[in-house]
Amino acid sequence: MASIKKSYNKFAGQYDIHPYCRQDSLGSAIEFASQKYLFRKYEIYLKGNCVLDIGTGTVRVAEAFKRTWKAKVFASDISKGMIKFAKIRLKERVIAEYALYLCWKSNVFDLVNSSWAINHIENYKKAIVEMARVTRSGGYVMITVVNPPKESDCKKDKRGNLRYNVSLFNDSRGKPVFLELYRRSKEDYLRAIQAAGLKVLEVSDKTLDELQKLGAIEEKDAGTFDKRARKVMKSLGDCEDFKLSNPKLNSGGFEMRINLTILARKPADSP
Repeated sequence: MASIKKSYNKFAGQYDIHPYCRQDSLGSAIEFASQKYLFRKYEIYLKGNCVLDIGTGTVRVAEAFKRTWKAKVFASDISKGMIKFAKIRLKERVIAEYALYLCWKSNVFDLVNSSWAINHIENYKKAIVEMARVTRSGGYVMITVVNPPKESDCKKDKRGNLRYNVSLFNDSRGKPVFLELYRRSKEDYLRAIQAAGLKVLEVSDKTLDELQKLGAIEEKDAGTFDKRARKVMKSLGDCEDFKLSNPKLNSGGFEMRINLTILARKPADSP
């Protein structure tokens, strides 16, 4: 975990202005699409008063909760570099903590969210148990991870974990910074969520085409698909699920499953 902490510290200052990550970019649109779909569908249930965002980065997701639902939002991250910028937006409600050892009491939050953080953690099962612990009875847990590349593009470590690297950023000297992720299947995450005592409500790993039709990708974002498609594909790597529905890119359609988002509920009778 130290390596991922170091990596995020290196590019924290350029995260929100990076061409792929800034809020008006195609990358941002496709990153948030699966979450936006579930937020809209379950908004009446998810509109909690108290929200925790784990692995918050520069609080882009946490800020959306605060802005949209007027919720009391707390956020945590392991990277002090990211926290420095996150505190500009959420101030005292951002803390440095490891997802395996959350400082909060049990049964506190209406919604606990983690976006693109769990796939960096080796002991992801314990992280999910901790998320469930701090969620109140009847509350919700939402986890978003990156759909992994094919196994042949991953390396097995000494513990038997499959890992792979992604590079979207450069450090201050212009050298690429690699993010290490663990390769896990949808079934792995579902089993871990259920083992933590949570009930899975819905799984979203829809293609970009499907999400666009459901309105989870705005029209202005959809218009940039053709223009930036090859650049995004190159940035994200040659993943098994990344297939263009039209090789000539004249339809703007994608058969890409970039994110896996799982929404679960903690039973009302949980201790």
